[in-house]
Amino acid sequence: FPGYQEIRIEPCKYFLKCADWEFRYTRDSGRVHVNNRGFVVSSDKAYGIWWSTPDSRWTESLPYLQTVFRTFQPAP
Repeated sequence: FPGYQEIRIEPCKYFLKCADWEFRYTRDSGRVHVNNRGFVVSSDKAYGIWWSTPDSRWTESLPYLQTVFRTFQPAP
């Protein structure tokens, strides 16, 4: 990731195990802000949710990200 800047890597309370990796980097279109959430939902199933938005729109996009986290349902 060109121009990588780590913001945080930390555990979160979400299903069985979870961690958020939040960072910024530079693309041709400009600075991007990412939250990559990796999480375990059962002994044999894990998921990742990658949320990326222009850095300048990060704060206004957070309600949408929270909706994704709140409404996510693992496949049966």
